[in-house]
Amino acid sequence: MIGIILFGHGKMGREITGIIETSTKMEIAEEGKNYEKMVVIDFSHPIRHDEAVSFAEKSGLPLICGTTGLSGEQFERMRELAKQVPLLYSSNFSYGISVIKKLLRESAELLKGWDTEMVETHHNQKKDMPSGTAKTLTKVLEDVQGAGAVNVHSLRGGTVAGVHQVQFFGADEIIEIKHTAISRRIFAEGACMTVEKIIKFEPGFYSFDEIVTESKDIVN
Repeated sequence: MIGIILFGHGKMGREITGIIETSTKMEIAEEGKNYEKMVVIDFSHPIRHDEAVSFAEKSGLPLICGTTGLSGEQFERMRELAKQVPLLYSSNFSYGISVIKKLLRESAELLKGWDTEMVETHHNQKKDMPSGTAKTLTKVLEDVQGAGAVNVHSLRGGTVAGVHQVQFFGADEIIEIKHTAISRRIFAEGACMTVEKIIKFEPGFYSFDEIVTESKDIVN
C-alpha cells in the first residue's frame, strides 16, 4: 500500500481524496502507520506550496505538484529539491492536454506566418490569469513561432473546469484546436495515476508528458 500525504483540500484536493478512497493501491497516510512507499501530492496554493516542498525535502519523499501561480523562486526551489527526490510538476494532468501540446507544436511548424490567438476559460474562483495551462501552451507555440507571437485572452465565469482554444488565422481560412475539460476529475485521475510511476524513478524534475505520454499510457 502506498501512503499519500496530501497538501491542498480545495476542489482538486477533494477530487484526489475521492479517488484515493476507492483505490486498492493507495490511501491517505495515517500517522504511525508503516507503508511500503509514500508520496507527497501538492494541489494547494502558492502560499502553502512551500510547506509541501519543505515536507518532501525533510522526508526525502517523491513530490507530485499541480499547484499553479508559482513564482520563479518557487520553481527554482523545486528544481533544487529534484536533485534529491523524484519530482513531477505539471500545470495540467490531462492526457488530452498532452496530446494538444503535440498537435500545437506540429501545427505551429506548418502554419508559420499565420496569426495565432488563444482563449482560455475557467471557473470564477480561479485566481491566476492566464492559467498555468495557457502559459504552457503559449510556450509550446512560441518555441516555434517566436516570443510574443500568441495573444492570450482569459475568461472567468461560472463553474467551467477548463477550456483552451487556439485559433490559427490565415488568408480566408481559420484552423481551430480546442480542449474542453468536462470536470476536474480528469486532472485528479491523472495525478493519482502518476503515483505508481514516480516511486520507480530516480531523483529528477519530471513532466506529466515524460511519465505518461511518452510511454504511451492513455489515461481513461
